[in-house]
Amino acid sequence: MKAIAICVATTIFVATVAADDQKAREHVVLDRCLDSWHEKSCREAAALGFAQAALILGIMYRTGHHVLKDDEKALLWLTQAARKGETRAQITLGLMFRHGDGVPQDGAQAVSWFRRAAERGNPFAQLNLGLIYSEDEVVPEDRIEALIWLNRAAEQGVLKAQLALGLLYSLGPQQDDARAAAWYRRAAEQADPTAEYILGMLYDEGRGVPEDPSKAVLWIRRAAEQGVARAQFRLGVLLAEGRGVRRDAEAAIKWYRKAARQGHQEAQDRLDMTNRGAIRVAPDNIEHL
Repeated sequence: MKAIAICVATTIFVATVAADDQKAREHVVLDRCLDSWHEKSCREAAALGFAQAALILGIMYRTGHHVLKDDEKALLWLTQAARKGETRAQITLGLMFRHGDGVPQDGAQAVSWFRRAAERGNPFAQLNLGLIYSEDEVVPEDRIEALIWLNRAAEQGVLKAQLALGLLYSLGPQQDDARAAAWYRRAAEQADPTAEYILGMLYDEGRGVPEDPSKAVLWIRRAAEQGVARAQFRLGVLLAEGRGVRRDAEAAIKWYRKAARQGHQEAQDRLDMTNRGAIRVAPDNIEHL
């Protein structure tokens, strides 16, 4: 009996070692694909069932990298990778079907592939799924689904999702200025200039937040310093009026000039009406007439 037990144990050990050796050899094939992006190596790795290799082949054929561009082969390999759970392939297919890029535009297919990746927690897929449902372009608009998926992406820190939520809560029959302000604040805290400007305007007008001119100046100034023409003009107005900040006509003109250089007509009009002479601000320079 002892001899039989030893024999069985030896057989199991040998089989395990052989299996480990086989896995090691297979991973060498995958590593060659990952390192070289060579078609033959990646085909060999894909034949062994590696989703990463199928993804690379799909990208190669989609972009024409090291191979002739071929939309049909790109779709084939990306689909193979996506069905094996490769999130990047699922998102790529979602984008392709959403925009009709290399395939006929198909909203249902886009939603299906984005959903697979989104349900696994991928924030970029969640963002795209939310945007599809909010835009009413390739699938019927569904505000509830849009809010669900955009919230999930936004909670993971996706800036574009936070901005989209701010916009969604600002519009429509279920408008909620307080929630809009909360999401714009989250985006503004990531230094997004659009969110900074909108949050500043909300404080200026008392929408969704208590009216607070000093906070309005704070956020609008941040956006203005990042080159947002609307913010530069509004900061000029606040400085000219002394709203939330000490009145400073010189500083106001400085910000009007910055906005006018970007083609902001109201800023140009303000400059033309100043008592400092007729000043015309061209897109690239300042001329005193």
